[in-house]
Amino acid sequence: EKLILVVTAPKNNEVMEKCVPVWVEQAKNGKGAALMESNVRNMYSDEYYRKNRWLTCITGKLAVPKDPSRFITMAKACLEHDAFSVLKDIKAPTLIIGGSEDRTVGSEASEILAKEIPGAEIFMYEGLRHAVYEEAPDFNKTILDWLTICIITLLIYIEGIWSATYLMSLEVVTTSTCTWRVHEDSI
Repeated sequence: EKLILVVTAPKNNEVMEKCVPVWVEQAKNGKGAALMESNVRNMYSDEYYRKNRWLTCITGKLAVPKDPSRFITMAKACLEHDAFSVLKDIKAPTLIIGGSEDRTVGSEASEILAKEIPGAEIFMYEGLRHAVYEEAPDFNKTILDWLTICIITLLIYIEGIWSATYLMSLEVVTTSTCTWRVHEDSI
C-alpha cells in the first residue's frame, strides 16, 4: 500500500480561512463569475492566470450549478476536518506533493504533513500554487517515478542487497522547478 497526498492539509489553517469562506459566500449568493475568478487567482500561478483569464468569464457563467449545496458542503468540510492527530499512525510509504506558493491550503500544510507522517517524502513545485496537478508538466511522471522507486526499493530489500548508500544518494534531487527530499528516517 502506498499513499500520495497532493495539495492538501491535515486541518484548517489561516490560508484556508482567507479563501474558503469567501468562496462559500459567493456560492450561496449565486456569484459564479466572482467565485471562479477568486478560485482561479488562488489556485493557479500568475502566468497561467494571465494566459487563461478570459476563460474565467466563460466558466464563471457556465460552470455554476443551479444548486450550490454540494460545493458549500465540501468547502465547509475543508474548514471543519482535523486529521492531524492520526498522521503519526500512517504506516504506508507516503509521498506529499505541494506547491510552494499555494494560496488554497498553503505550502506549510505540505511541510506539516511531511513532518508528522513517519518516513514521508515531500515534493514541492517551486512557484506553483494549488493546481500543481494541472500546471506541472511532469506531475504524473513525478508520481510514477516515486512509485517506481518504491518498487525498486522493495525488490532490492527482498533480494537481500539492501544498500543504504544507494538510497542515501536519493536524499535530495533538484530540478529546475522543484526539490524532492527523502527523509533520512524513511531509509
